[in-house]
Amino acid sequence: DWTVFGWDTFFNALLLATVSGDLAWSTLLTGIESRYPNGNVPNWRSRHGGTPDRSQPPIGSFAALKLHRIHPDPTALSSAYPGLLEWCDWWVADKGGRPRREGLTPGLFAWGSDTDLVPGPGHVPPWEEGASGHHRAAWESGQDDLPLWDEAEWHPQRQILAMSAVDLCSYRALDLACLSRVARILGDDATAQRLERDYRRLVATMNRVLWSEPAGLYLDELPSGPTTRVAASNFLPLIAGVPSPRRARRMVDTLRDPARFRGDHMLPTIPRDDPAFEDQQYWRGAIWPPMNYLVLQGLRRYGFHDLAHELAWKGARMFLADRRRTGMCRENFDARTGEGCGQRFQSWGPLLALGALEELGGGDAGMSA
Repeated sequence: DWTVFGWDTFFNALLLATVSGDLAWSTLLTGIESRYPNGNVPNWRSRHGGTPDRSQPPIGSFAALKLHRIHPDPTALSSAYPGLLEWCDWWVADKGGRPRREGLTPGLFAWGSDTDLVPGPGHVPPWEEGASGHHRAAWESGQDDLPLWDEAEWHPQRQILAMSAVDLCSYRALDLACLSRVARILGDDATAQRLERDYRRLVATMNRVLWSEPAGLYLDELPSGPTTRVAASNFLPLIAGVPSPRRARRMVDTLRDPARFRGDHMLPTIPRDDPAFEDQQYWRGAIWPPMNYLVLQGLRRYGFHDLAHELAWKGARMFLADRRRTGMCRENFDARTGEGCGQRFQSWGPLLALGALEELGGGDAGMSA
């Protein structure tokens, strides 16, 4: 039996790059090959089923470009490219006269679930039996129970959460930027130009619609206006190169605030002053290695090396302390105590250590080739 989980697999490829380029590329290609004929790299897929209705955060091109910098392999990159391009186009393929995951504002994006593609009873695992569209869309985000999704209604006609999501818009911008660079490396200049144009348009729309000057952050768009709740994923525009230097400084001011995100143990998924923080349940306050890793790349990109160094080493110490104490490789960590939580052995746990290894090597945002 086998099961492939979407973004987990691409993070695993980056972790494996520390020991074997061949194994890292093989893992990345396995993730891409899990896609459905319409290009969707699913939330998960196995010998017995999968999620044709939904995907996961599109970080495959980011991982491929970063991996190519570490272990250059034009043949492997060429093998990855068609599937990455199909996945990139899946998000904007026509569905009911609109791009599949178009958000409230045209050109922006929302998490969703093509509920018409959900397998019938008996063909989904027990935890998915009877799940609502809202739940499935939240699962697509990778941040399953993030409080921000509580703010959004399910739009049954469009099959999305009724919002424009900062995290998905940022992932999309990152995907376009990295995939365009892959296209340039492989000599597909026409596609690179298309992707670069789409990137510029998305960044311009995010800056016009999602930026909140009072908050100093990009905020999710709801039908009633910008949300008042934020998460660690609100810092993802940094990795995608969305903000101006001035706006990036405003964002990092929030990240440095000990009443919100900074602390002995960081980066909590939601700020310490959020009512749900004390839950420390899954994405409601806990520290997650993949989010730490992505935000770390963004800090490096904008030159906030002091904070990047702090985030990387606090994460590594937290991971290693729990590992030495329990022998486990935990899924997430309590933002109050630093103790491991969630699954006892989760493949992306060492991302906290990888961030520190990159610091020893001078840091690497994985954004150029």
